[in-house]
Amino acid sequence: MKYRPDIDGLRALAVISVIFYHLDIQLFSGGYVGVDIFFVISGYLITEIIIKQITSKTFSFKQFYYKRFKRIVPILVFTMSMSFFVAYFVLLPKELDSFAKSIIATLITVPNIFFWTQTGGYFELNAKSLPLMHTWSLGIEEQFYMFLPFTLWLSNKYFNFKTCRKLIVIYFISSLCLSIAQTESQPELSFYMIHTRAWELLAGALVSLYTQKKKPITPYLAELYSLTGISMIFFTALTFTNQTIFPGVHALIPVLGSVMIIYSGIHNSNTIINKALSIKPLVFIGLISYSLYLWHWPVIVFSQMIYTEHNSVNTILLCLVTISISSYFFIEKTFRENLTRAKLIILSSLIFSLIAISLIAIKFKGIPSRLSNEVLDSLETSQYMPNHRSCHRLLNKQFLEHKYCTFGADNNQPSFVLLGDSHAEALKFGLSEAATATNTSGIQLTRAGCRPLLGVYSRKNRECQKFIDISLDIIIKNKSIKTVFLAGYWSVPYHGHGYRNKRLKIYDAFANESDTYTNEVVFIKGFDRLLSKLVSEGKKVYLLADTPELGFHPRKIYSRKIMLNQPLYSMTAEVSYGINPLIKTLVEKHKDAVTYLPIDKIICPTPFCHIIKEGKLIFRDGDHISKYGSSLLSKSFENILKSIQ
Repeated sequence: MKYRPDIDGLRALAVISVIFYHLDIQLFSGGYVGVDIFFVISGYLITEIIIKQITSKTFSFKQFYYKRFKRIVPILVFTMSMSFFVAYFVLLPKELDSFAKSIIATLITVPNIFFWTQTGGYFELNAKSLPLMHTWSLGIEEQFYMFLPFTLWLSNKYFNFKTCRKLIVIYFISSLCLSIAQTESQPELSFYMIHTRAWELLAGALVSLYTQKKKPITPYLAELYSLTGISMIFFTALTFTNQTIFPGVHALIPVLGSVMIIYSGIHNSNTIINKALSIKPLVFIGLISYSLYLWHWPVIVFSQMIYTEHNSVNTILLCLVTISISSYFFIEKTFRENLTRAKLIILSSLIFSLIAISLIAIKFKGIPSRLSNEVLDSLETSQYMPNHRSCHRLLNKQFLEHKYCTFGADNNQPSFVLLGDSHAEALKFGLSEAATATNTSGIQLTRAGCRPLLGVYSRKNRECQKFIDISLDIIIKNKSIKTVFLAGYWSVPYHGHGYRNKRLKIYDAFANESDTYTNEVVFIKGFDRLLSKLVSEGKKVYLLADTPELGFHPRKIYSRKIMLNQPLYSMTAEVSYGINPLIKTLVEKHKDAVTYLPIDKIICPTPFCHIIKEGKLIFRDGDHISKYGSSLLSKSFENILKSIQ
């Protein structure tokens, strides 16, 4: 087939978008659509090659898969080998174990399925600790290559070309419908799976199938298509965000944009856009785009792990471009153009070695023996977690039977309650210290994910609504309880998402079925309802500001710094105070009986926060404080408990 430089230029736009997105360059907030552009290009080129070979009766499955092997595998194996070398010295045990599993999954062409099970979603935070996460798209393409050649060959052999096109149209529509439906109900599954992504490659395939006997279009239409196509691509790359529901309907925009550019170039290679895409710098980036794509994520992940505070985008890009150009000429191009017996032996040895060391890493759970005792001790979760975690996992039935936990001074009737979710539980250590010091005791009423909102539920978890109702009953009926401390991860129900939290829709149990309230409205109603109920029952309420949010996992960074012999004093981060300003405003309505406690400003007085104090971590993860962090609040709690005795 005739070489089209504009397609390499389109590849360049795709890979630049993805790289800039992964570098957190805000302008490219939707740069992940670059992968969708790649899918359309792959679908078009592969179909074009196969159809032309079938028509000329030169198609061979053996040759097709041999060329795919030469194109995909050598540089992929080399990238994974070099990544494993770095990973051995940089990754913590659980990370290395997961990394080794991802190598095996990639080698057997199912990385998309593996990362679907591991990340809980492409946009989740833990994806940033997976150096091979980007290979999920290779899994989609490889699975597509298993299905498309047989479909085209069989339909042309036993039917005709027209039937072949109809069959691909049916597959396209079916996959698109599945993508739209599952993106709404199961967005993580839809993002990673071949059945919800195949339509994007089939869109490219249809361009090839419907232009075999091309009917010319006017230069004006070609210009219009190409300009519209590039506009659609830039629109999505620059305006989509992590919160955009994707793929589904939204993926149609970059896919159709790519289709229009490819289609216009078939009829007129001299359009403004096709000529712009054919300039030499873009074409060169397109030629090395596979190497750039394979290297970009390991380079970004490892550099961010090693240099947590001094990460220069320019340095990363320079490093990435240097590695990619070298590997393109010395590995990718060399193996693709001339795969000799000697090279095949080297490649096979690398593959078997990768499998062997990966299996060893999996068997020994990330090989913790390579780390010092100091690193291993820093990874011990229990030292950061509240005591008696079983109290946080009680069932509603146990609460109904008054089998809840108390803390503070022994043999004293509880005078206060701590009510909320895991953010409330994280505060228990400091509150317990204060209770012991003031000879008071309290009841712990906490449950993971259950924010203290009255009459609010999510369809995935109605138990939280029951838990809050039961907790209120305990508080009201227990006359010794005079004070209630309320704490929660407020921003999750309000915004519908948060650190490591997927999309959450909440509903008002007291609303009519016809009422469709936003999360914000339901939150405010449930929040005010709870405060009003507690105040009407004569309880003094202390509403605690939410914990500042880091947006990353500090314990891993802390342990890695010890592992790499880096200074610990430099651990600082910019934090988010979530919706605490709004919470403070909502309390004003009940200011006589409700006091707002700005614990967020005690933990982090300024948005640029030290996350280590006296050599100890203040946070145990991205949004929970550690036992030590909780102890920093004990003096404030102590003053409150003294005042209410």
